[in-house]
Amino acid sequence: MDQLREASAFITPELVEDAQTYLQIHPKMGRPRKADDTPSKRNLVSRKVMALPTRP
Repeated sequence: MDQLREASAFITPELVEDAQTYLQIHPKMGRPRKADDTPSKRNLVSRKVMALPTRP
């Protein structure tokens, strides 16, 4: 709450409570994000490099 007050002086505890109520009434729509979407955790299948065919 202190960080919010430092960012904006007009934010009150009542506004924070109203925002939480709004989020409960109006949940986010759409497909949820994947929890594990980092490429570093994916398994490497192959490191093989193939040359492209030359054009005639």
